[in-house]
Amino acid sequence: MDPQELANFTTACTSANVCKVDDSRVIDFFLSHDRNRDGFLELEDFLRFYNQSCIDKPHSVWANLKYFQYRNDFKTMEEVN
Repeated sequence: MDPQELANFTTACTSANVCKVDDSRVIDFFLSHDRNRDGFLELEDFLRFYNQSCIDKPHSVWANLKYFQYRNDFKTMEEVN
């Protein structure tokens, strides 16, 4: 995931104003989670972040999952329709 993809993801999850690559949330996220400092978030980095978020901010994680059409049983709405 690159900074633009993270900005798009943040915009989608927050339903707020458009998040841009120079937004402090994107910059801080990469400073905290891009372990090899190559400007791209590896899958492991993203999963590590989400794992910690499940502990620290479970409500936000569930809101993100619902936005992307996942149910509480982790099935997509597409799977059950």
